[in-house]
Amino acid sequence: MSVPLQLLAYLMAGLGGGLLASRTGIPAAPLAGALIGAGLLSFSGRLEAANWPLGTRTALEILIGTVIGTSLTSTALLELKQLWKPALLITVTLVMTGLVVGLWCSRLLGIDPLVAVLGAAPGGD
Repeated sequence: MSVPLQLLAYLMAGLGGGLLASRTGIPAAPLAGALIGAGLLSFSGRLEAANWPLGTRTALEILIGTVIGTSLTSTALLELKQLWKPALLITVTLVMTGLVVGLWCSRLLGIDPLVAVLGAAPGGD
């Protein structure tokens, strides 16, 4: 399959997943749906990994950042002023829990500690 058709297939899979997920009403559902749609196509092995033209990723990241940035308002800033303490507590708790679970799994299951900690980290990165 030619590269333009391959990229179009990935775009269609992402679009389909995003549109389908947007019907759920879950926050960021279109983003997650597009990720799942394109990811499933990639996992299927029917197409090679996408080789996007130079600068495409940067342009898309700028667009996504712009969309998110335009949704920030003075009201959101006021809410952040009130919520920074709970957000910090939740973040520290999640990181500490990830470390404890990762190190415990490493010791219990004989997994490399770095792999176990990264696997138990919030977001899995």
